[in-house]
Amino acid sequence: MERARVNGVELEYEVAGSGEPVLLLHGGLLADENGPLLGQPALTDSYRVINYHRRGFAGSEHPDGKAQIADQVADARALLDELGVERTHVVGHSLGGVIGLQLALDHPEMVHTLALLEPALMGAIAKSLAGPEAAAKSQEDFRAGMAHVNEIFETGDRRGALQAFLETRAGGAFREVLDWLTTTGEFDQAVRDADTFLQVEMPAAYAWNFTPEDARRVEQPLLSVLGVQSPERAQKVHEILRQWAPQAEELKLENAEHALPLMDPPGIAKSIAGWLAKHPMRVAA
Repeated sequence: MERARVNGVELEYEVAGSGEPVLLLHGGLLADENGPLLGQPALTDSYRVINYHRRGFAGSEHPDGKAQIADQVADARALLDELGVERTHVVGHSLGGVIGLQLALDHPEMVHTLALLEPALMGAIAKSLAGPEAAAKSQEDFRAGMAHVNEIFETGDRRGALQAFLETRAGGAFREVLDWLTTTGEFDQAVRDADTFLQVEMPAAYAWNFTPEDARRVEQPLLSVLGVQSPERAQKVHEILRQWAPQAEELKLENAEHALPLMDPPGIAKSIAGWLAKHPMRVAA
């Protein structure tokens, strides 16, 4: 991967294909999840696909301090500037979807379309729907739920901490998800990035706010992608997002769970490319 120093942090990135730019934003647990998409002709034959490791992940710089969503947005914008990209399609998975949404809100002139693959909106939605008192309790419950994970992490057992986190999130499918991540090699990288994920990304995601008013401010063509086999909370987010942003189109993928970019790269690439083709940056005369 190539490297660029932008917004005060060194990021590693890669570019494949040619055509209208497409920025990929990975989620908070699996830094390499978007890599397989760069090998899919369905995307790279028609688009210039830009993939990068966000700050604190893989070979990108791990700066001190607690990076907020605004910092991640600034990184993305600065990288696009570095690459000479004035306007782009954006595809964000999980927490990458959160960053994509905020990028579209803060810099609408830079984002042409926004495809959200199961964005990590549950915390923000819960706070918005619950009101101040219930939101405070929700935050307390979040901290309590993470306490056991953090206790394990503080002993130095990163692998055990991530296993505990996955168990709380995946429920009965925990062992199947863990085995799959281990087989693909993704879990080893996640263990190396555990400090960023657990101590920086999770608190930042929960501190981020997103309301129905924010959703109505999204002017770009919007796609909400859901894996049919994903947990109930992901399906709930999908439903609420479509209520808050009626302009959002939907795409449901059979036999897919939350790790969408990794589970079916050809299918994701083909589906995303098909949707992007409906929203070209330049309309033929």
